[in-house]
Amino acid sequence: METAFAGTIVLSDEEQSSFQADFQSAYVKVCNWWGQSFTGPFKVIIVYRGPSRALTPAWRGNRGTMFFRKNTLLFRNAAITHELTHVLAPNGNRFLAEGLAVYAQEHLKGLSAYPNDGEDIHTLAKEFSEQANLSDLDEQATPSSLSVDGLSVREAYLVSGSFVRYLIERYGMKKFRELYALSPFQSYRRNAGSSGRWKDVYKKSLKSLEADWRAMLGKL
Repeated sequence: METAFAGTIVLSDEEQSSFQADFQSAYVKVCNWWGQSFTGPFKVIIVYRGPSRALTPAWRGNRGTMFFRKNTLLFRNAAITHELTHVLAPNGNRFLAEGLAVYAQEHLKGLSAYPNDGEDIHTLAKEFSEQANLSDLDEQATPSSLSVDGLSVREAYLVSGSFVRYLIERYGMKKFRELYALSPFQSYRRNAGSSGRWKDVYKKSLKSLEADWRAMLGKL
């Protein structure tokens, strides 16, 4: 795995060494969990403002390019596991891509980072579950922003992460990967997948799965 720093913001040797250690640890975890579907090279660009990102650069033909804010590196709360998941497991459906990345960050015990900052995603998502319309979220193709009426971007990320966690814990990773493969990622192409794929995989509509997910959250 080759990792190079790019851009105009320079890290000290100590800062770079700390980030590299966190990056390597997260990379090994994601590879062991999902599979080593991308071996690099990685290009890390440090910025002063803006969110971390890796999925939109991949969609623009630059898979492996990752942006992180400098302050998140200094305070060790960069969403490294989240963004590595986007590189290793990108998807044409933004709802599923972000949901998997949020879940991976929690499940693999990544650094405490946006959007859940180390807190349980089911607990956080419960507050927004009633106003969440998963069918609207499911229509968002990469690289569209995961933003729909009634939810902020952070809330949409939490809802997506919670729902993906529910699917994987309730039905298993094999079923989820089957679903994930039905909206394959391709640079410069939008493909959120068909609405019928949910019933094809889970034998239930998305609306039915959404009701089951809400019922699970209601018991917390």
